[in-house]
Amino acid sequence: MVDFDDFYVYFMVEKLLSLIKDKYGVKALLYIDNAWLEE
Repeated sequence: MVDFDDFYVYFMVEKLLSLIKDKYGVKALLYIDNAWLEE
């Protein structure tokens, strides 16, 4: 069974990432990726 909260968070993150990609391009996504990986 899928936890609804997890699904919702995942959905929101996906939405946010596609928004960022549209606005700032793929480089912004790579920058965010690196920032996340370093934490």
